Amino acid sequence: MIGLPALYYLSVAPFHDFAFDMIIYPSRYYHGGRNLPFPGIDLRGLEQTMEVYLPIMAIVISFYVALAGRLGAPRQR
Repeated sequence: MIGLPALYYLSVAPFHDFAFDMIIYPSRYYHGGRNLPFPGIDLRGLEQTMEVYLPIMAIVISFYVALAGRLGAPRQR
């Protein structure tokens, strides 16, 4: 899957850039990035809190509305 894009990248960029982007940087910083704590709800920093929780709430409400509409409405014949 990544063979052709990798070959194209190598044709336009030096190998060092490819190795840094694909191997070196992720091997150093991936574990630390994945271990960041999930942000708590804080009323003083509401805009940062909303960036995390608003999309989650929108997805949950959308599923609820879709499911309630699908299961609750009788079919018209």
